[in-house]
Amino acid sequence: MEKRPFVRNEINNSFGFTLLEVLVTVAIVAVLLGLGYVNFRHFKANYDLTDAINQLYADLEWMRQKSMGSIHPYGITFSSTGYTIFKDLNDNQTYESGTDTLIKAEVFNSISLSIASGCPNPLIFSRRGTPNGSCTVSLTNIYGRTKQISISQFKVRIQ
Repeated sequence: MEKRPFVRNEINNSFGFTLLEVLVTVAIVAVLLGLGYVNFRHFKANYDLTDAINQLYADLEWMRQKSMGSIHPYGITFSSTGYTIFKDLNDNQTYESGTDTLIKAEVFNSISLSIASGCPNPLIFSRRGTPNGSCTVSLTNIYGRTKQISISQFKVRIQ
């Protein structure tokens, strides 16, 4: 009698992943993505705050420069969600939509704005480039991080 050579079962020799291995891998990836999303939200909120404070600073410096070359003053009105820049054509130090020129209306989505007590609202820059009062403006993101701009007679500064 002739011996037959041992033949391996082709099914047992296949390479692949078991269902358990795939489920464990998917669970690990899901946990890592969840942690990354939380960190990304904090990063995005801090980036938005830095962007907003830099934009406000640039707008205040722009207003100061424009008011020095104009016969009419420039003003900024603050609200809890943003600010409005205008050219005060009737020189009454308030924004009136029918007579004054609206330059820019900035609205923040996830940032709140507050001004210190005693701060004039609107803040008007005269022809000499000086504001009608000193002021501190605070911007706060949804996680409570705050940045401030102080406006004095001769300087606009991020604190």
